[in-house]
Amino acid sequence: MENQLLVNQLIQDNKGKIYRIIGINTIKGKIFLYDLDKDWLDLIKMDLKELGEAILDGEYYTIDEIYKNVINGRILSQNDIEKRDKAWNIIQGIYEITGDDGILDKKIRSFAIKKMSAKHNISDRTVREYLKRFFNLGMIKDALIPDNRNSGRKTNSNATENKMGEKRICPDAKGISIDDNIQKIFKTSINKFYNTSKKASLKTAYELMVKEYFSTRGIGDDGRELIKVNDPSNLPTFSQFKYWHYKNRDLIKEIIGRDGAKNYNLKSRAVLHSSTDEAISPASIYQVDATIGDFYLVSSYNNKEIIGRPTIYLVLDVFTRMVCGVHISLGSASYINAAMALLNSATDKKKFCSEYDIDIISQEWPAKHICKRILADRGELESTGIETVVEKLGLHLSNTASYRGDMKAIVERYFKLLQDAIKPFLTGVIRDDFQKRGAPDYRLTATLNLHQFTKIVIKTIIYLNNSYLPAYERDEAMISDNVSAIPTELWEWGIRNRSGSLRHVDEDILKFYLLPRDKARVTGKGIVYKNIRYTCDKALKERWFERARENGSWSIDIMFDPRIAEYIYILDKNSDDYQKCTLLSNSSRYNNKSFYDVDFLLEKEKKEKTVLEYEKLQSKVNLINDIEDIVNESIEGRKTKTKDIKSKKARLKNIKENKIKEILIEDKEKGIRLKEQEQEIEVEENSVIVEFKENLNDTNNSTDELFRIQEEMLND
Repeated sequence: MENQLLVNQLIQDNKGKIYRIIGINTIKGKIFLYDLDKDWLDLIKMDLKELGEAILDGEYYTIDEIYKNVINGRILSQNDIEKRDKAWNIIQGIYEITGDDGILDKKIRSFAIKKMSAKHNISDRTVREYLKRFFNLGMIKDALIPDNRNSGRKTNSNATENKMGEKRICPDAKGISIDDNIQKIFKTSINKFYNTSKKASLKTAYELMVKEYFSTRGIGDDGRELIKVNDPSNLPTFSQFKYWHYKNRDLIKEIIGRDGAKNYNLKSRAVLHSSTDEAISPASIYQVDATIGDFYLVSSYNNKEIIGRPTIYLVLDVFTRMVCGVHISLGSASYINAAMALLNSATDKKKFCSEYDIDIISQEWPAKHICKRILADRGELESTGIETVVEKLGLHLSNTASYRGDMKAIVERYFKLLQDAIKPFLTGVIRDDFQKRGAPDYRLTATLNLHQFTKIVIKTIIYLNNSYLPAYERDEAMISDNVSAIPTELWEWGIRNRSGSLRHVDEDILKFYLLPRDKARVTGKGIVYKNIRYTCDKALKERWFERARENGSWSIDIMFDPRIAEYIYILDKNSDDYQKCTLLSNSSRYNNKSFYDVDFLLEKEKKEKTVLEYEKLQSKVNLINDIEDIVNESIEGRKTKTKDIKSKKARLKNIKENKIKEILIEDKEKGIRLKEQEQEIEVEENSVIVEFKENLNDTNNSTDELFRIQEEMLND
């Protein structure tokens, strides 16, 4: 029960009072709660074991997030964004001082509040209000969106006339107050003039800074440009510049800037530890990476259609080597697929596995949490929205350099381990002799579709997560506690012994941040996305489809899960929840399909349509040609009738009579005649036999007359 309690989770007592879990110290067996009903910052400390027992006894129970409205999709003003970001920087600063454990200690927390208050020139009370709002509304960045109903006056963040900052090194030296703006100039100047391949001295960097930022330009008596350095009272000293440089020095950045990144990695980078040394506990660092599978798959619509190789995304916990997230698609490496893998890492795996008809217990795959830091490949995540996403969730993203694949060695080795485990048993596998002369074409052996392949990968991950890792080096504490090098056991041990405060974020909030976005259209035939038609309760209640038929269609913003085409999501801006759209009956062919399947099907149908349209065009051209031949033949036939000298009026006369004559001729020439057969017919007693006359000339004298007239016309 202890391990099921997560940081940021909500619990409620049997009196209705709600608390948020701010931190868990598993080593000391303590849990820290924030009372959502109280307007103070003090945390409630409880015994972790006792709280677990109280939950079992029904005195407390976990509940879903109640403040989803902090991300309800409302449009923020620029002022709202600036206020939120300012508060977020302060909260980050507090955590940098305290750490995850120090924030739980009242003295350390108060010290950090005072430091941030002084740094940002705001009151302690304001900083405390930021922290209370952060704790109260979900411990994410958007929890700090200002409540405009209670907004107060603007604060003046400008520096006062009194000098701020730390005391100068030499009290007798002249100089200026080193506020935040001057520190920014120092930092910019170091990067611009010192951390470069020119390898200028620190003194030269100072002089170049003075020239650019603390001087004015004018014209001298001789007409030449003259640079006038500011008066000493408005000029920082070299001692100040030097002091702040060494105080904030980034040695790695300095070496890379002056000597180059490759030289740093070859000569200066420390290699005294492994990736595991950086991870102090489960979910402290996740590594994310993708690879193209060595397998060809077939379409889920038609198993004779080969659709290519899948892209496999894995999210691996560095501390335990457990795979915490997986996403397999037919698309290439991209932000969307990486985001889906991250979403899966925070998804309950028992529920996830059930979607593939795999039954597990939670202990077989316990990962369902967000991490503190993500190490990912810079390729697909650079210049995308992922930075904003992880920042809002309170995570840190580290992008590896293009020549630093060793930083993700753990997950890259895992790909080989995973594929080697399943290759001997799968069809469509790419072998070493692929496309060499005489080698078979392995693509033709493909039989697995995306769903089946994913199911195999999931089962293999579960197996590896519960298997011994011979290359894992246990530390002394693990050896002392007789912990086996098995990912699930390392995970459980780490939670108990290594500050494993696993963090929870509501699944709806995760979806809001991580699911890809797009546009759909509301039409008279449903909500249409990728030619798929959906409906939802809101659309039916508000008669969207009737309005679209009357006034025309309109676009709406949607979110979707690429793995499931059965649903899309509309964010309801007037409530705290999502509108889930389901398939209409005329789109039932997309049941149990992914959007990758849909894209393949639509592309295939598009190509088939192109071929069919071409064949139709070819047939139509031939039809036109045949029609023109017949028409031309009729025109030529009329020209040969030299005796046809009737006037237009005469030709238009008696059209009805001519039609009757033509019908009679047609009937006489092409009428259906049955072959005469002699048959013996058994006649029952008392039956009446009707005898029909075979002489057609007795039917109607007027008909014979019409035949005669018609024959005369033809003989003329």
